[in-house]
Amino acid sequence: MFGKLKSFAAKKLIEQQIKKLPPQQQAAAGQQAQMIFALMEKNPKLFEQITKEIEAEVKKGKGQQAAALAVLPKYANELRGLMGDTAPQKGSGVAFKADGSVHR
Repeated sequence: MFGKLKSFAAKKLIEQQIKKLPPQQQAAAGQQAQMIFALMEKNPKLFEQITKEIEAEVKKGKGQQAAALAVLPKYANELRGLMGDTAPQKGSGVAFKADGSVHR
């Protein structure tokens, strides 16, 4: 039950943040958020570990974005595995920009 409560709280927090975006960015951010929620449900322990490592980097003085960019590459293979066929493949020239959008 506690896991579902944390998941619900995370969804609400992200939804609040999306509402602060300009209208033209809200739809894309909403789609990205839904994808993240689905991945979190597949492997919540992985996302808990990623969150802990990002928080540790933030405590060391990095900004949230810099901390995420430092931690996430370590988990790229696991994330690709969760995403299946929709994941950008290593060496495909597809990468995520700092704002979360996809660079091709």
